Amino acid sequence: MDKLLRVILLLPMMALADGRDLKAWCDDSDQMGKEPDMHQAASDTFLGGVCLGMIDGTFRALNRREFCAPAKVTRNDVVKVARAYLDAHPDKLTGDESQILVDAFKQAYPCFEP
Repeated sequence: MDKLLRVILLLPMMALADGRDLKAWCDDSDQMGKEPDMHQAASDTFLGGVCLGMIDGTFRALNRREFCAPAKVTRNDVVKVARAYLDAHPDKLTGDESQILVDAFKQAYPCFEP
């Protein structure tokens, strides 16, 4: 029941989020540091956990569908890709945060046709 309540409380925040919010959650006051440890960051700050959840959830849900990451890619690698893309593309931050993440992963891990 406690998990369900957390999800319900997060839904309004997710519905209003865009790339600017995601970037703020991921690096507000550089809460995750330059070399983020996902588990530590998620336990240190609530919004760090939201950031990591968005990145990890998007990656896990769409890998091998929208992009093709190598089998040995780590979660920290994925976070670095997402954060670098957010930093490099400020012009895209007004868009949907999930689509921004998909674009980041497509650029980093393209699928090649045989």
